[in-house]
Amino acid sequence: MLLGSVVAVLVNAPAALAQSSVPDAPTAVAVYSIETQKLEVRWSSSDSSITMFKIQWKSGSEEFDSSRQVSADPATSIESVQSTSADDRYKVILTGLTDGTEYTVRVIAENSSGDSDPSSEVTGTPQSTPGQAREFWENEVVKIFEGSRPWLRETWDHITAENALVFFAETSGVAQVRCSTNRPTAPKLRECYATAVGIERNYYSLIYGITHELAHIYTLANSVTSTPAPLGVAHLYFHDLVSPRGGQQCDPIELYADAVTLVDDDDLASSARSTYWKLCSLVPAAPSEQALGVVRSATAGQMPSWFADTYNDSNGDPNLERVWADVKAIPD
Repeated sequence: MLLGSVVAVLVNAPAALAQSSVPDAPTAVAVYSIETQKLEVRWSSSDSSITMFKIQWKSGSEEFDSSRQVSADPATSIESVQSTSADDRYKVILTGLTDGTEYTVRVIAENSSGDSDPSSEVTGTPQSTPGQAREFWENEVVKIFEGSRPWLRETWDHITAENALVFFAETSGVAQVRCSTNRPTAPKLRECYATAVGIERNYYSLIYGITHELAHIYTLANSVTSTPAPLGVAHLYFHDLVSPRGGQQCDPIELYADAVTLVDDDDLASSARSTYWKLCSLVPAAPSEQALGVVRSATAGQMPSWFADTYNDSNGDPNLERVWADVKAIPD
């Protein structure tokens, strides 16, 4: 009798294991006001069985129901191209909302077995003039991608310590970093270089654009890194690449920031999202392996081999007069 029970268990076990269950509730839900009358909702999940997400919202005394709900296909709402976290990151944009009204939002995952429990509820208020975006920059860029790009954390800590303003401008999808106006910036070279740069949301990722802006701060602020020389040498490389022939769309500083943004991510490189590399007619449509190699060395705090190849004299020592001449030739 005992043997028969054991056999029954063994026979039935595979079927029991094969049964699916409803997915876990989405996690790390966040809501951001980026454009007027809209809220951008982001959440995380690692469950590959999910067939649909349901995003629900309410305001005031309303209850959650299907009349205030949108569905998101995991395949088209995924936003984790650059992510190094264990969970994928998803997003959807809620439209037709009222500026100044606080909304409560939750996300539900669905698979063939049914719905998950609702996620934790979060609130957000759309604004006609989006302001500070510090939470978005830190949560959606720095915290997610700092594992493979430590320079993002270093840069973020720098601009936080310097009380730099970080915000979304009135124009849809514009990212800006600006130095605080209540303190002088002259004592520190290029302390907060990045200013207004338009990010056309239908053209390339907002996340990519923000990373590009953070790359400006990292590459041009002496106080960001304890070994600024490699970053300066990389700056010289990109200036030498296109200047003085370059125009506005071939700005070495912009090419440099694009390369820094691309260097750790094959997916971004293959999708050719970088704007300046695509627009500059003086270079290939994507950074060359040499350009990426220069950036890899510089962000690792190592002097790029390009410097010795370009500036060392016959004795193997840097020709400092030539270095200084090239430095003086850099605009601004």
